[in-house]
Amino acid sequence: MVVFSSTYLSKTVQEAWQAGATKCLSKANCTPKQVLELVRNLTSAPQTAAPTGTLPAPGAATQAEAAADAVTQAGLRQTFADSLPATLNNLRASVQPLVRAADDAVRVRLLEDLFRKIHALTGNSGIAACS
Repeated sequence: MVVFSSTYLSKTVQEAWQAGATKCLSKANCTPKQVLELVRNLTSAPQTAAPTGTLPAPGAATQAEAAADAVTQAGLRQTFADSLPATLNNLRASVQPLVRAADDAVRVRLLEDLFRKIHALTGNSGIAACS
C-alpha cells in the first residue's frame, strides 16, 4: 500500500506504516516520474513483508534525477499547453446549454458536468506545474 501525504509529520507517517503502508510519499515533493518509477517497482518486484526506511528528506534527489525530472515536467507542461485550446472550447461549449436550461434539474446536471471538467483542468494544471 502506498500513502500520499501532504505533510512530513512523523505521526502521520507512523500511522501510515502501522496501517500497512509499504511506501509513503509527500505530495509536495513527489514528481510524476517518481510515482511512475514506484508503480513500476511495485508491479515488477515481489512484495516485501514490512516497510523499510523512512521518507527521504526534501531535496534529496541527485542532480541526474533532478535533470530527468525537469525534462519530464517540461514534457507534461508542453502536453498540457497543447491540449488547452480544445479543453477551453469544450468548457465554452458546456456553458452555453447551462445558460439556456430552463429546468433546475437539468441545470444541476450541467453544473456537475462543468465542475468535473474544470476540476480535471485544474488537476492537470497542477500536475504540469502550471498555476
